[in-house]
Amino acid sequence: MKATFYSSSAEKNKLDKTVYLSEEQEVDILLKENCGMLTPTLIISANVLNKNYVYIPLFTRYYFITNITRLDNNRVEIACKCDVLMSFKISIHALVKRATYTP
Repeated sequence: MKATFYSSSAEKNKLDKTVYLSEEQEVDILLKENCGMLTPTLIISANVLNKNYVYIPLFTRYYFITNITRLDNNRVEIACKCDVLMSFKISIHALVKRATYTP
């Protein structure tokens, strides 16, 4: 399974962070057993120490990287927390547009 790691300079409460994402890096990942979609834990064999944001296509969600733990010389464990605003930005925009629509 793949995930795309980024460096993000956006504020956490910003709805659309796409213009703030840089240094894209696609990486093979493994999910740690018994992890959820809101706070998954990933195990990877790549250097992403300068990254703070990740997109997991399987879940169609964006995540903040909250912690990186080195497991051995080759693997790291990455704790993530769902960025609800970015993950559901299209739905949020649609709701706001509908709420402000006046015929």
